[in-house]
Amino acid sequence: MHFKTHNRVFIFLWICFWSLFTSTLKSYSQTKTIVFNHLDVTNGLSNNSVLSITQDSVGFIWIGTKYGLNRYDGRTFKIFKNDPAVKTSISSNDYIKKLALETNKRMWVVSDGLDLYHSEDNTFKNIISPKENVGKVLKDSKGNLWIGSSTQLQFKSSRNSKIIPIKISTDKLQISELYEDNLNHIWAGSSNGLYELYFSKNKLVVKRHFSALFKKDENIGIITSITQDEDSKYWIGTRKNGIYLFDKKTSKITHFEKIDNDKNSLVNNNVRKILRHKDGSLWIGTQDGLSILNPYTYQFSNYQHDPVNPNSISQNSIHDIFQDKNGSVWLGTYFGGVNIVYSVNTPFTIFQNKTDQNSLSSNIISSIVEDKNQNLWIGTEAGGLNYFDKRQ
Repeated sequence: MHFKTHNRVFIFLWICFWSLFTSTLKSYSQTKTIVFNHLDVTNGLSNNSVLSITQDSVGFIWIGTKYGLNRYDGRTFKIFKNDPAVKTSISSNDYIKKLALETNKRMWVVSDGLDLYHSEDNTFKNIISPKENVGKVLKDSKGNLWIGSSTQLQFKSSRNSKIIPIKISTDKLQISELYEDNLNHIWAGSSNGLYELYFSKNKLVVKRHFSALFKKDENIGIITSITQDEDSKYWIGTRKNGIYLFDKKTSKITHFEKIDNDKNSLVNNNVRKILRHKDGSLWIGTQDGLSILNPYTYQFSNYQHDPVNPNSISQNSIHDIFQDKNGSVWLGTYFGGVNIVYSVNTPFTIFQNKTDQNSLSSNIISSIVEDKNQNLWIGTEAGGLNYFDKRQ
């Protein structure tokens, strides 16, 4: 009897697990209807070309644009721009490419140079001149700062303020991406492949990966984004060749790219950003839309601008994706400002005027009456009378 009890418990737990897994798989397999909420210059944003997004410890959302740095409090924007007469203003207005939080209410701001922002008095201190063409900055879990530019990788220890160059190759390298993994190793995407860096016994260890795959003459494209999934596998986005999945345990590499006439493939091969969502899915921003990757089936759900749907993404060229503390996702586009996918959407179905002949004749509703069959008669302004049969 004791054995049977345990056997029943095992069977029950297995059924529960399988039911949970299959329901999760089913929810991932269906393309979700996503409502994209928009913020742009009409709402006070300094410029519609959004290149970087982050959130500070207070909850403000910071948005770096092609012209100006913006702080958003949920209602209004505060814009920071260079003032030549004020030494403590931001050093450049142009191309705020990266934002990285520091400790003590400070933030690193990358234009072509590098500034350190102090929230106590809203001042900026220039650390690296714009002449060095800084592109990426990463504050690691130990407080160290890694700085990537068009020619080199630099390092600032948490213990001092000195910035030193780190030689990881005999060639000058453009550092195009910096990422810290779950082992606190730093991954540097470059113009000549992928490098893994970590300290062992106070000595920096440098490993190069995919030396054959990332040869310059193979035109693979610069590495643009790196992240890990729930299984600690690495997803590597490139500028021309889509995405590579790297399983470090087995050294296996899987390639994902756009396939013509396959709606479940990657939407575009020019990948700008890969974000691991809190639900385990991967949100991939490309030159031509958003792809959301199912972590179980490796199928992509794609979202692009729809001119007849005001709730679609505002513009397809995505440069950054950020998930805030509440789980909402912020997407920066190059011409359409910011798109926000809130973590909790209102449970409403929206009916509006579209090109479809069975849609509402006008979006301006003046009156609604329900008849004895519980169907609706909808009066509009300049669009006549609409009849809505709930059963169809």
